[in-house]
Amino acid sequence: MGSRSSAQPWAFKSMATILNAGMYKLKSWKIFIGFQNQEILVSASNAVTVDSDTLPAPVGNGTTLAGYPQADLKTSVDTAGDLTQIQVQFELYGTQFVIRPPGYPMPRTIRLVNDGYKYPSPRHIGDQPPDREKDKDVGNLLYCCRNGTLFPNTMNETKSVSVFRLQYKCGPVIRVDDMVSPDPTGLQATSTAIASWQVVCNITRPKIRQARCCASYSAYYNESVIPCNTCACGCENTQRKCNPNAQALILPPETLLVPFENRTEKAVT
Repeated sequence: MGSRSSAQPWAFKSMATILNAGMYKLKSWKIFIGFQNQEILVSASNAVTVDSDTLPAPVGNGTTLAGYPQADLKTSVDTAGDLTQIQVQFELYGTQFVIRPPGYPMPRTIRLVNDGYKYPSPRHIGDQPPDREKDKDVGNLLYCCRNGTLFPNTMNETKSVSVFRLQYKCGPVIRVDDMVSPDPTGLQATSTAIASWQVVCNITRPKIRQARCCASYSAYYNESVIPCNTCACGCENTQRKCNPNAQALILPPETLLVPFENRTEKAVT
């Protein structure tokens, strides 16, 4: 008697978190979870399904969940950062079946679907190829440049981690009121930080490194000069590389008063 491995059911458990980090109260929150592998939702805590009246229910084409009993999420401004009022977590239990490559056992999308809510554009971070590992601008980092490929830790521990660096430009550090956080054990208590500061940072793009200084070559017995941004030992016009065997690019002294991009006529003559 044969069996179909693709029909083998497996239980799954997941937790979703919604945190209102905005300036306005989020009323009657609703979230869409894009299930895509013929999942069956068995139960959900702190949320109810909008697409079906009862559970278990098939959700293979995605489902929308609404908050219950905590339907509204206040702001950190109105609650002094009280996570019990600005955040909600709900657990999902269900059944899914064996998924064969190239499929994967995760929802294809998760998003809020409240009226008037505009979902921010996602920010994509791409890994660098291995040949950039020693690059002076984007490389020189331990475990960098994996080309987006990671091995399981049991197969290759050194290739199971990928590191990248974001460049930030930060403003001044400002002293603010001490932060109050809820007790991590779940008790009705709070803990206050000894001191708190605030700093605003923005991601910047690396700039092309430019020479910090420039020198013009000349001699007291020669009326010509070798200006900045040219080769002292001679340049090949086609390859733009310095040739130690070529004659130096000698120009009249007045060329120094002409912008570099306009020196072509002087160089030719």
